[in-house]
Amino acid sequence: PPRSFSGFSGGGLWQVRVMRTPERELKVKDRLLSGVAFYQNPPIGNRRVIKCHGRDGIYTHAIQAIKNEAS
Repeated sequence: PPRSFSGFSGGGLWQVRVMRTPERELKVKDRLLSGVAFYQNPPIGNRRVIKCHGRDGIYTHAIQAIKNEAS
C-alpha cells in the first residue's frame, strides 16, 4: 500500500459486499457509503491511521438536510 494518502480529505470509505457467481466469478452485490476520510496521522513506525466520519455522521446530516429542503 502507499506510504501516505496525503491529499485524500473528503474521500469516501465504501463498504462493498461481494458474491461469487455459479461460474466462480466475483461480482459486487451492493455497496454502501460508510464514511468520509478526514485525517491521516503522522507515521508511527510503519503504521498510519486514517480517521473517518462514520455512517451516523454522514446519514444523520444527509437525512436532516433532505428534510430541511422538503419543508
